[in-house]
Amino acid sequence: MSRKSIKFLLLFIITSALIIPFQFKTGPLPPIGKFFSPYVGFWQQAESDQPKLAEKLNLPELIGNAEIIYDDRLVPHIFAENDHDIYFLPFLVTQILPNDDRSWVRLSKA
Repeated sequence: MSRKSIKFLLLFIITSALIIPFQFKTGPLPPIGKFFSPYVGFWQQAESDQPKLAEKLNLPELIGNAEIIYDDRLVPHIFAENDHDIYFLPFLVTQILPNDDRSWVRLSKA
């Protein structure tokens, strides 16, 4: 057997040894792998299904008019009249405003 085959087989056994106990119920505890799953586990409860509320903010940092619109998936879309505001508002969305989902921001000039 070659060195690559032995390495693959060893890693396969270690991976299987970690996956199998965490995917199936062992003893009185539920399977911990399903508990941490982002699709069916406790992370599902962490996401908010509430739509974002419309709110007007008067910020001295903005030069012109700007608007942040959340779509049905709660992704913020930023529309602004100038470049300064386009680059400032993603910071506002990700750092200051209370959002649960801060991963995607689409920028566009109005």
